[in-house]
Amino acid sequence: MNTKEWLDSTLEMEEIMLPSGPYILQHVRPRLRCADGMTVSVQAGKYLYCVPRMDAAKHYSEVEVGFPSEPVPAHWIKWADGDDNETCGVWGYVPIEEVDAWLVAHGGIVGKAESDD
Repeated sequence: MNTKEWLDSTLEMEEIMLPSGPYILQHVRPRLRCADGMTVSVQAGKYLYCVPRMDAAKHYSEVEVGFPSEPVPAHWIKWADGDDNETCGVWGYVPIEEVDAWLVAHGGIVGKAESDD
């Protein structure tokens, strides 16, 4: 499974009623787990660091990566949001091909993480 397939398979939308009328809310996707046990949050949606910045897009070219259990590649520093910590941060607008390659290096996506690390 690649990043696009992960985003598609974990998309969950919910209609909620607000005083101004109905609103469609996109839920936060679960952390994913790779074959070697590494876990990470990969997100895309209207209020996230991604391209396009919209919920349920057919294709995202850039996504948000957060709080990995293993360090991200060193060259990802250019996408770091603030602190350049290797595991306690968010990397925004990361090209989806970069994310795919990193996840493959960890054995590929095997499913949802058992718990939030």
